[in-house]
Amino acid sequence: EGIPQIYIDDILLVGIVKKQDKCTAIINDKEGFPYYINVGDKFADGFVQSIEYTKVIFRKTHERGVPLRRVKDITKEIIL
Repeated sequence: EGIPQIYIDDILLVGIVKKQDKCTAIINDKEGFPYYINVGDKFADGFVQSIEYTKVIFRKTHERGVPLRRVKDITKEIIL
């Protein structure tokens, strides 16, 4: 699962929905198309590591197709 053609740097976090104990994030790609994502979903350069009440942490494993020597955690937050 996931959206393999989207890069993490191009993601805009729009919202986070909580149902029971599971959080789902709503994102837009750089063209503004919305997607629902969950923990473990994959992208062109990484995957979703965790989703909390106000932020999503992505694990970036590639940089535009080239594997990274050290993975990077990228946090996208919603400002309340």
